[in-house]
Amino acid sequence: GQSSATASNLSAGDYAVTITDANGCTTSGTATVTQPAQPLVINATPDSFEIGFGDTVLFNITNNYYPEIQYTITPDYNISCTDCDSVLVYPNQTTTYIISAADSNGCSAEADVNVTVNEKYILYIPNAFSPNADGVNDDIRVFARGVKTFYWIIFNRWGEKVFESNDINEAWDGTYKGKLLNPDVYVYKVQLSYLTGKTAEQKGSISILK
Repeated sequence: GQSSATASNLSAGDYAVTITDANGCTTSGTATVTQPAQPLVINATPDSFEIGFGDTVLFNITNNYYPEIQYTITPDYNISCTDCDSVLVYPNQTTTYIISAADSNGCSAEADVNVTVNEKYILYIPNAFSPNADGVNDDIRVFARGVKTFYWIIFNRWGEKVFESNDINEAWDGTYKGKLLNPDVYVYKVQLSYLTGKTAEQKGSISILK
């Protein structure tokens, strides 16, 4: 029933084609539309994960055709690439990523990857270290994941500030004004917020050991 020069959305099968010019002259022919040998299928491996809050995971995408397949991954939320076949994701909440693909003939397929996020917030600070340059426990740091803002301050027993930082990756090496402090007990306060908006505060003591 189509009358344009280009026929579209046809099912597999044989078709009769008649062409008529402005003078009423006609010519006829047939055309065969073949079915692909197999439907396009894409797979994501693994197709589901459970991760801790702040963790990153990798999944890979394959298809049953050869390259020339264009991928589109949605949503573009905490993801390393939205059109690659090897993808890192680091969502802060449970997320289902939808992978759409199409080949050069317009055949399409979908797959999904479900990432379940265990929203267990981690905040851990050791209570002692030994900055003696032996390569073991020579500094001390805060361990947390999915952190947005961070502040850490440490005082000696007389209330003098000996260390502070806004960088969670910065460790304290037990020095103050360039000199190694004596073994003693030091108090700290940590304040931070996570990417979800949740806040946390922790106070405690740290011992410098010989």
